[in-house]
Amino acid sequence: MTLDWQTVTGTVRRGSAPVTRRAAAAYRRLSGWSSREGQAIERARWHLAAGRIAHATAAAHRASGSIAGRDFLIGLLDYQGETERALAMCVDNAASHIQRLRQRRLRPQRYRELGPDQRVFLSGFFKSGSSAVLDYLRGFAGTARWAPAGELRLIKSVGGMARFTNAYVTHGAVSPADLVAFYLHITGAKHTTSRRGHYDKWRIVNRNSAALFRRREAAGYLAACLECFLDLAERAGQPWPGGVAGLEQCLREHLQHALDAAATDTGVDMLLLDQGVNAFRLPISRFAPPSTFVIVHRDPRDQFVDARAVLRQPGRVEPSAADFAAQYGQRRRRAVRHAAEMARDYDHRPVQVGFEDFVYDPTTVHELVDFLGLTGRRYRQGRFEVARARAAVGKHTRQLTAEERAVIAAALPEYLDPRAGEPSSRRVAPRTSPRRAPWISSRRAARPASSRQTA
Repeated sequence: MTLDWQTVTGTVRRGSAPVTRRAAAAYRRLSGWSSREGQAIERARWHLAAGRIAHATAAAHRASGSIAGRDFLIGLLDYQGETERALAMCVDNAASHIQRLRQRRLRPQRYRELGPDQRVFLSGFFKSGSSAVLDYLRGFAGTARWAPAGELRLIKSVGGMARFTNAYVTHGAVSPADLVAFYLHITGAKHTTSRRGHYDKWRIVNRNSAALFRRREAAGYLAACLECFLDLAERAGQPWPGGVAGLEQCLREHLQHALDAAATDTGVDMLLLDQGVNAFRLPISRFAPPSTFVIVHRDPRDQFVDARAVLRQPGRVEPSAADFAAQYGQRRRRAVRHAAEMARDYDHRPVQVGFEDFVYDPTTVHELVDFLGLTGRRYRQGRFEVARARAAVGKHTRQLTAEERAVIAAALPEYLDPRAGEPSSRRVAPRTSPRRAPWISSRRAARPASSRQTA
């Protein structure tokens, strides 16, 4: 029996149909589309959310005249396991994407080629304070956060470079299924079945990728990523020349071109790469060209407070204090070893920064600014707030039980910071951005802070 769309929408209006929230949201978005292709895509989403795969496919075919419609159809084919058909469409649609992105791309004044000191990865241990360091550094003129929408997930997340290479090691050849996953990662067109509000890595990737496509300054970066996909697709089903090392070299070069395009389109000479490589996954830094890595660590008791709050989300596992302490110790010890290896093997420049040192010790800030070559740069309107960051030091004394604090302290005495032993009594600053860099003089970035600023 053919499903009549008018009957379906009428049923939804009356509220008598047992539809999911995702299906209802798809129906609400339908009225926002003026084009027939957009309406067809929303109809397809409604059918998919309601479990009607055949109807979703039929609706998606009616939108196949648009790039977005073909992306949706590719996701459907992948969802149904029709990998070969999906890959053929990926190759054609990637070329269409690149053509459109080149037309949208801003006309830069000059092309930029970043060096190792101009690609700065901010790497944290999950709620270890790397975002605060990033917010501070992005206040300097000539810097920009990348990706502008969410973390940089091209290397580390599902469908990304690391997963693609691991699958190559398993299969011994470039798998069509992994190529489709890589394309869906770039375009954000992967169909998921998880409920809204549940943690789903693909849902996060989809959201971040969709946000990138809405930003004109990301056009060059996305075009370079899709060119990488087309190069990989030429070897579908075949081993890569040079094996794993050759494949990693290819991905490294394409990522370098993509980051150069991002710097060119944003008009900056330093990219601050937000969590492109986590501090507990430093070995995957081999996919990045020679770069600078700022590895931020934090007192484990305060980190446990913030990490546990996030891990309570449905679909994730909330750890106990003992489990967190065991994992924390392993990750910190591995990070020290891997930081030395990445400097030796991949020509990276790692530096480790303690969150407590960063918010309380101006000398640490000055040394970091000097290490990154930012001394003397003008400081624009920043986002980092010293008082708010200091209020996060010692928060475990207010939010952990005495038993939980004792468990972590007994397991990790060498990583405890004495400044986190007592809660901060400072008043939290309002949510406003300072006009000049904390601790840094407006005349010269490395000038020592006054006693009033460091009190």
